[in-house]
Amino acid sequence: MIQVVNSSKPQLRLVLGADALDVIHAKLEAMTTELADWKDLSIDTAFDGVAMSAIGG
Repeated sequence: MIQVVNSSKPQLRLVLGADALDVIHAKLEAMTTELADWKDLSIDTAFDGVAMSAIGG
């Protein structure tokens, strides 16, 4: 934890433990699959000519 505090670019969310990391990886995989499943519909709702920016920065 000291290494995180002293880091010049600390993580926003610090995952502690292999089990926690496994749960997060599983959730990310499920979300990635869901995004892929709905990709075509998501793209079809986009407005032409609208500039996009990243969420949160």
